Amino acid sequence: MQSRRKFFLLITGCLAGCFRWVPSLLAKSEDSKKIAQGACELTTEAVDGPYYVDDVFYRSDISEERDGVPLTLRLEVLEKDTCRPIPEATVDVWHCDALGNYSGFPGADPDEFPNVRRGAKVTSDLRFCRGRQISDEEGQVTFQSIFPGWYTPRTVHIHLKVILNDREMLSTQIYFPQELNDAILDKEDPYKERGRSPYRNKNDGVIKRSGGSTNAWPTTERAGRSIVATQTIVVKKLNHG
Repeated sequence: MQSRRKFFLLITGCLAGCFRWVPSLLAKSEDSKKIAQGACELTTEAVDGPYYVDDVFYRSDISEERDGVPLTLRLEVLEKDTCRPIPEATVDVWHCDALGNYSGFPGADPDEFPNVRRGAKVTSDLRFCRGRQISDEEGQVTFQSIFPGWYTPRTVHIHLKVILNDREMLSTQIYFPQELNDAILDKEDPYKERGRSPYRNKNDGVIKRSGGSTNAWPTTERAGRSIVATQTIVVKKLNHG
């Protein structure tokens, strides 16, 4: 009887140890699958542009009730070499409103070439369509905003920046299918006040300079008037400690 009891305890201990490793093994399997599918290619760098502002709020809803098509932006931050999520990364997002205006720069005319230089002094306390979040254990953040409009001389886009341990890991831009841009700019209020942009994805200068931009084209779904955009952002950490 004693031998059976010892045998039972031995088997139970072994099973407990095995099951403890199952989540880790499954995670490694998923990581390997992502790597094999090319899901962990480095996201292409892109310029901040002239309208970056560091003084922004930590928040998920950045719309500040601006008029426009509701947009849910879901981002996942991964590390290139391991394809694992990066928790506790700071993710900044900023973009223009439906009529091409950037908060903080009320003097900028969206129908004219930008008259401010990168790092120019912010002249307003408004911070609509700007925000910052910390990624969760899955490397994810979600922002609620509005679909951006356009301004001279750019196609529709959203800026984002990833910061880890006070070090900038990536500054990039993400884009949307041209058909979606045209549909919203032509038909939706208030975008149709300005109409379709003459600046297209195919001739956008930033997209051209970055070779088409890897991991910069989110998958998009429409739910009524709203849009859900999902994008993986891949960065390379300096170490894996």
